[in-house]
This record gives sequence, structure tokens and C-alpha cells, in this order.
Amino acid sequence: MVYKNYPYSVIATAISALSSCFSFVLMLAAIYCLISLESIPVKLITVILLIAASVFFFVYMSRTLPDKVAEKDFSKKIKTSVNVAYLFCRDHPEHFDEVAADNSAFAEKYHLDENNKLVKNK
Repeated sequence: MVYKNYPYSVIATAISALSSCFSFVLMLAAIYCLISLESIPVKLITVILLIAASVFFFVYMSRTLPDKVAEKDFSKKIKTSVNVAYLFCRDHPEHFDEVAADNSAFAEKYHLDENNKLVKNK
């Protein structure tokens, strides 16, 4: 199972992981139908539909949709969540001033020291 990890959005990571898992289950169902069904036309239609659904869940639901969800989720959380702002600024200290301007609770708790490291205010 392959999924994308979004460090600032748990929801997007969950969507990606669950969709990837469901895609895998659909592919297993297609293989099972290929082996077990007797009627060639029913087998062909069922396998094609299951493979198409599997590809859809992997390409769109596990890759494209989580990107959109992560973007919306991140833009909301960076302004409201101290933890997300902390994680983002720890990885990208050059954006500290922008984030601190948008998230006052974060600005009250943390500042950058002379080494560009996040330090908790006393």
C-alpha cells in the first residue's frame, strides 16, 4: 500500500491512506473475480469495472483529492493552531514573521533566537 504523508494535515493523510487501501482491496476483488467467475462476459465486465474503480481510487482519491484537502486544511490551521504553526516554522524558520503575524497565539508562545531556532517564550 502506497500513500502520501501530509505532515501538516492528518485529514489529508487519512484520506490518502484509506483510498489507497480501498484501491488495493478493489484490485484484489478484480483478481478474485477473474479466477472465480465462470461466465466470460460477466467476468470481463466485472473485472474491467473493478480495475477502473481501483485506478480511480488510487489516482484521484489517494493522490489528487488529498492535495486539495491538505491545502485548505493547512491554510486554516496555520492561522489557528499553535502546534501546526510550530511544526511549520520549525521546518521553515524563514516564514516565522508571516506565521506570527497571522497566528497571534503562536507569536505569544514562541520566538526565533539568534540561530534561527524556535524558542518558547518565558
